[in-house]
Amino acid sequence: MDPIRAIKDRLADHPDLRFTATDSSITVPAPVPDGFAVSFHRLSNEFVVHFDGWHEHFESASPALDCFVFGLSGKARVAVTYRGRTPVKWVLEHVDDDGWHADSEVGHFFVRFWLRPKVVYRQNPNLL
Repeated sequence: MDPIRAIKDRLADHPDLRFTATDSSITVPAPVPDGFAVSFHRLSNEFVVHFDGWHEHFESASPALDCFVFGLSGKARVAVTYRGRTPVKWVLEHVDDDGWHADSEVGHFFVRFWLRPKVVYRQNPNLL
């Protein structure tokens, strides 16, 4: 199974979604102003899914594809922490009956800690 082809086939059912693709990656830009871009990258020995600054590495295609779809499901959001105008931390969250819960986070080691943090939530609508 070619994961890039699988994503293209799934996106073909949604002509309103724009995307760019190469032989090894595909990116759906943020579909709404307060959403986030979702991308899938096939590397030599792994797969990487990005939701703007948040990312996760996968050893096999299937969980990476599931993660990609999750980013366009409306059940995921990214809490982006800014220090000044600079984003410094991204927390992937999922929603269930009890509300929003953090899954994982990615951040910079060196931040301008003297600037007040500001958290902005980015969420895509249910698109797939």
